Amino acid sequence: MRKVSDEESKISGTLILDFGNKRYKSTKTKREMDWFLIGVSSQKANLSLYLTIDINKHEETLQKMEKNKTGVGCHYINKLKDIEKSI
Repeated sequence: MRKVSDEESKISGTLILDFGNKRYKSTKTKREMDWFLIGVSSQKANLSLYLTIDINKHEETLQKMEKNKTGVGCHYINKLKDIEKSI
């Protein structure tokens, strides 16, 4: 993630390891805030990958990771080996 973002990592809150900064504007509330470019968090059920990109533009690539799920701005990865097999 450091290579992709060209940024050092830091901890957001207690759960998210994040890389870089971005000024983000919510499409729903129109509120602006500082956010990270990429974040990752290890949850009990999966690994969450937070992205500040339009995930819908990358739907074809994400569909290759068939055992994983995509939410709004987040991709949930069940097992890292599933990614290695599908891409």
